[in-house]
Amino acid sequence: MTTDPTPLLSTVAASSATLVAIVGGLLVARFVTLDSEQQGAQHLLDDAELRQVLAVRRAEESTSALKNYEINQFVDRKVIEEIGLGTTNIEELRGISDYYTNLSDEELSAVVDQISSEFELARETLPELLVDQSADPEDWNTFKSHAELPEMIWEEAWEITYQDGRASENSEADVSVVGQSSYHSLFKPIISPSLKMMTPPEYVTMRIRRRDELRSGQDRARQHAEDISIEVARLGRARDAIVRPRGLRQGLTILIYFAIVGVISPIWILSRAPTNLTHTMGVVVFGLFLSGLASLLGYDNVGSASFRKEFGAL
Repeated sequence: MTTDPTPLLSTVAASSATLVAIVGGLLVARFVTLDSEQQGAQHLLDDAELRQVLAVRRAEESTSALKNYEINQFVDRKVIEEIGLGTTNIEELRGISDYYTNLSDEELSAVVDQISSEFELARETLPELLVDQSADPEDWNTFKSHAELPEMIWEEAWEITYQDGRASENSEADVSVVGQSSYHSLFKPIISPSLKMMTPPEYVTMRIRRRDELRSGQDRARQHAEDISIEVARLGRARDAIVRPRGLRQGLTILIYFAIVGVISPIWILSRAPTNLTHTMGVVVFGLFLSGLASLLGYDNVGSASFRKEFGAL
């Protein structure tokens, strides 16, 4: 009596193909979903990082604007004139200026050094230009419009030096040197009235209002930068939480093995047109099917806890 092997082989092949299709479809679908989620999270993170760069830049600009405003208000005409006279002590300059600033002594010292250097450059440059100047006196704006002057950071230092040179010229002093002694003797009487002038209350109010606006803008910009930094950190953690399963390659290897022993092998045997199901054939086919099924179940239940965490139970 012969037994037809076709039912066994076709059943094994069909069952194995069904399992491979279901498990493989779940693996691929879940992997594609995770990849799409990770790309979306990465795009959100990239946009947040770009906004963070802009927010930090605006915060730095607002800080710089407030600092420049504080410097320009503190270093008024009286302070620049006093620096030109040789005063570099920050406490003395704070007492001369009618504007109170929270800038540190180090920050103000850098500005004072810059203004002092500007005076030195002006006193080296202007005497030669004043020698060639016509006898008719010119105001500073007219003079600087046609004179070849270097780039001026503190123009008032140049203007004061120019006026000092013109005063020395009118008093028949030596125009080749605009020195410290002549500056003291000539400018003290000129600036003494300005030292006694009081700042109008309206101007004081306007300056305070402008300073408060800049400080408020600085606080808003810094807070915005901090908020975006927190958002970037949150989005980074969300992106990192979407990880690719580390057991994917192992799972695909098991699926390929199961497809070979459960689908390809029975079909190959069927292609040989067997007429009798022998004991050896049945044991081999069934054993191969069980080995593939056991490896699949073993991978799901024992071999890849991290994979199950990402994909869920198969």
